[in-house]
Amino acid sequence: MKPWKLLLVTSLIALPLAAWFLARGQQLHPYHWQRFESPDGKFTVDFPGTPVSRDEPITSGTGVAYISHSLAARASGHAAYGFLWWDDSTLGQRSPDAILDIARDRGILGVGGSLISEKKTIVRGYPAREIQASARGNATFDNRILLVGARLYSLIVIDTAGMRDRNNVEKFFDSFTPH
Repeated sequence: MKPWKLLLVTSLIALPLAAWFLARGQQLHPYHWQRFESPDGKFTVDFPGTPVSRDEPITSGTGVAYISHSLAARASGHAAYGFLWWDDSTLGQRSPDAILDIARDRGILGVGGSLISEKKTIVRGYPAREIQASARGNATFDNRILLVGARLYSLIVIDTAGMRDRNNVEKFFDSFTPH
């Protein structure tokens, strides 16, 4: 093959491939996963980066005060991972399905989204929901909610570019282990 034909063929293959790598570069770089263990020793969860912690006093709809704990890490320019948990002594007054329904609805409302799919499941022996929703703009919202006694856990991944990185979402969700 003549050198100019070889260059042409190589260019026709290399340029689209390079464009694809540049467009998907954020997803091709593996995240630096870090394990977080709760201060009370009740769970561990892995984050794609160093999570930032926040505690906020909340009053429930029934007037009970409790602390909402959260961790968040930005994994890329468009993907953020969050984890929330709280203990609410009034949770035992409702069925697990009702509690998970309320948590689902508030989560979707919080991101200005609409439900795409939902799956009732059991995770590590506890009632749970797997939720996919759209969010403001072109964003995607993945949420796994678990009820463990009087404690509710919520794992959330929001991608503002509308790209659902299913492998990393599942890795994050599956890393959660209650103790």
